[in-house]
Amino acid sequence: ARRDFEKMLPGEFAGHGFDLFFRGLALERKKRFRELKDFMSSQEYARVKETWRDGLKSWQKHLINNPDLEEMAAALLKKHFRKIIKAGGKLSRSSADERFHDLRIEAKKLRYLLEFFSSLYHEDIIRDTIRRLKMFQDNLGAFNDYSVQIDMLEKFLRTAEKKKDQEQVKTLSALIAVSHREKEKLKKEYTGLYKAFADEKNQLLYQKLFGGNL
Repeated sequence: ARRDFEKMLPGEFAGHGFDLFFRGLALERKKRFRELKDFMSSQEYARVKETWRDGLKSWQKHLINNPDLEEMAAALLKKHFRKIIKAGGKLSRSSADERFHDLRIEAKKLRYLLEFFSSLYHEDIIRDTIRRLKMFQDNLGAFNDYSVQIDMLEKFLRTAEKKKDQEQVKTLSALIAVSHREKEKLKKEYTGLYKAFADEKNQLLYQKLFGGNL
């Protein structure tokens, strides 16, 4: 991770402030790891595991009239594909980040469904469908990564400002500026990727999976 950050900045920014930032990051990682360990030892986590075990033991009770698997798969694929087409077509460079994040989650759901039900369909169609979706997902995923990164950097920046640590402030401000630039670049690229995902050829691919019209 450090090398990735170092590549983002000119050499003059990768000095003492950079070292301090990564020391703070290491401490934050240890803190989060301890919190995770505590949670996994808690009664709350034990209840979550028990609920999962009960659900897996009684899975047959959750089947309603034994629905046809292909019909169910087709209905789910159609539902999520249509949601992506509708929501994605409303996004632009001025849209709030949260709307891109919501779309990323929908795309992830569709990807999981395609992979889960892949054995029901012709291998070539599934492979091409997932390949096209992955190109779209990669953009949304990278956008989300930069958004999370900016939030984290801004948190460290506020701490550095309170401590009047000018070296860290300079480094973190530069990292935030570069991260914003890269995030905006991904927003700009989104339009073309959405058009490719929503084009007639891709819609025909999905119609082969779930039949009928969109």
